[in-house]
Amino acid sequence: MLLALLGLGLALAALPPLDDLRAPVSTDYAAAASRKRREAIASLKGVPMDRGSEERRAELMTRLADLYADEGRYTGDPAWLGKAVELERAVLRSYPRYARAHEVTFDLAVALALLGEHEEAARQLTTLIRTWPESHHIPEAYARLGDHYAAQGRDAEPNVFKALLAYQKAARYRDDPVATYSLYRLAWCLAVVGEPVRAEAQLAELEALLGEDPSAHGSAVVAGWVAEDRAAGFPHELSRWDAGPNTPPPDVPTREDPDEEPLIKPQKPLLPTTE
Repeated sequence: MLLALLGLGLALAALPPLDDLRAPVSTDYAAAASRKRREAIASLKGVPMDRGSEERRAELMTRLADLYADEGRYTGDPAWLGKAVELERAVLRSYPRYARAHEVTFDLAVALALLGEHEEAARQLTTLIRTWPESHHIPEAYARLGDHYAAQGRDAEPNVFKALLAYQKAARYRDDPVATYSLYRLAWCLAVVGEPVRAEAQLAELEALLGEDPSAHGSAVVAGWVAEDRAAGFPHELSRWDAGPNTPPPDVPTREDPDEEPLIKPQKPLLPTTE
């Protein structure tokens, strides 16, 4: 039965990622933007970055890193992303009190993930959450942490429970564009751990949020995913095992945060028996 959980976890890992919510742009527009970026890069590289105040130096380095990262995402060339990572690390190392250090930390995490350095990316997201809890990047940081834990299912049993808690925290920020995405992922996590009733409730909450004004939440794509899943019988078609006595794995949270409502109730097993 544990194999059933692993199989569903792999399905969770295969869900569309957060970056799929980006609005598509035309090829011509993207190419023109790339040309402008490269001109800006050439111009900015000609500006001395070792002069002036610390704030000015950090700002120039951050602007250049942003341009490198954007060009890396457009071209898919890891060399651009590598340059961005190098500069972002230099900013955080040399100017830890820089006013935009929280933004640099977030951008560093995103670039590292694109380079395949997922564990280091997760550490940077965790640093952001702990060091700058008021940052406007916190909702997306939680969502990306959830994606990180869910994606572990590509190589091993996914850490569904950590993913579930991360998505729950991201979904609290109802006015942020990641809220609907996180609610969608949260519903899937609940279905995977054998909680179809709670998954159904979460999906209904998401549908209500989408129904208010899908464009306001930037969630037309998520609405499409929900419609496809509903047509396939989600979430009830995914949880057809008989749960028996079982001990949760070590990474299952045994103590909820004091300021949170319990998400997974202890009155019944979370995982199917292995026997």
